[in-house]
Amino acid sequence: MLWPASVLGGLAGFTLASIPGALLGGLLGRWLDRRLQLHDWHDLRERLSGLSAEQRDARLLLQLLGRVAAADSQQAAAQQRLLRQEIQRLALDPALAREAFARGREDLQLARVLRRLRQRPARIDTVLRACWRMAWAGGRCTPAARALLGVWAELLGRTPAQLAALEASARGLALAPPPAGDAYREALQLLGVAADAPLAEVRQAYRRQLGRHHPDRFARGDAAQQAAATERTRRLQEAWALLRERHRGR
Repeated sequence: MLWPASVLGGLAGFTLASIPGALLGGLLGRWLDRRLQLHDWHDLRERLSGLSAEQRDARLLLQLLGRVAAADSQQAAAQQRLLRQEIQRLALDPALAREAFARGREDLQLARVLRRLRQRPARIDTVLRACWRMAWAGGRCTPAARALLGVWAELLGRTPAQLAALEASARGLALAPPPAGDAYREALQLLGVAADAPLAEVRQAYRRQLGRHHPDRFARGDAAQQAAATERTRRLQEAWALLRERHRGR
């Protein structure tokens, strides 16, 4: 494995201070590789692309969906409909989303994508559930798509029983709205959005509320005001995280 920051750090250090500089630059670069989770040059390019962590997660998902779609070329129309729904749900730029989807169709290994997903264990079930929806987009799931998801589940640490439960959940969630528990209702009320609001509207409401209540706005206030603003910000962040995950799981 070629760690990009380690290589760049070593080369820069050698240029400045010969072998001792190369050793020091390589060590600093290795720390940076670990810190930013850079495993290859593709990871470095993604970091430099300016995409947020949320956008990188969405692109990862679409690449996997593209690979699942490639396992059943007979259902292209249904797959495209589902792709449009995912793009709208994730509030993505259509051109970038379709590029990631197409890249996934062409990449038969996707080892890099799966490796990144393993580093985000909280996202694994949501992604596998979305992949099941794509596998069933045309009303049937091919043996090739099922076998592919079985391999991915094993690599991601999911048992066959867990994968089967995610499949059943995905087929039900394709038509059913997410359950409205107390925490979910509270999050909607806190951000002032409806249950059927698109993700882009939820994000806008979150940012608006965060701007109003961020502790920095009360830097000159008393301790009570700052404490209240900090608590409000924490609740807003939790509400946004909950609603975002619910949208991704639809």
